[in-house]
Amino acid sequence: MKWKLAWKIAAGVLAAVILFTAVQLIQLYHNRSSAVYQRIINQDGYSLSLVKEGVAVEFFLKPEWIPKEIGETKLNLVIAKKFDSDIVWRRSANAKRICTSSLMLFRIRTRNPGSF
Repeated sequence: MKWKLAWKIAAGVLAAVILFTAVQLIQLYHNRSSAVYQRIINQDGYSLSLVKEGVAVEFFLKPEWIPKEIGETKLNLVIAKKFDSDIVWRRSANAKRICTSSLMLFRIRTRNPGSF
């Protein structure tokens, strides 16, 4: 009977060690990728160089995309694809005499590793 209890305790301790190790490995991987990003931004062991100076982008908005009623309209329209990026018009809002818009830039990852 004692060996059954010892076996159950050993199995429980082993399961706890495996779970603890798995959690630590996941945290290490997550922290490693964000730490590398921070080192790149802070140029700690990395050097950043400008590939292209500011690039002008021109795009046109259709009148039907601007809301006529007061309130916010979610659009999520890709209005331009330029320089490995999508320019997305996320939302437009009409507040009586003022119209506001929200644009987002989404980078398409087609560059070589080590460049961004």
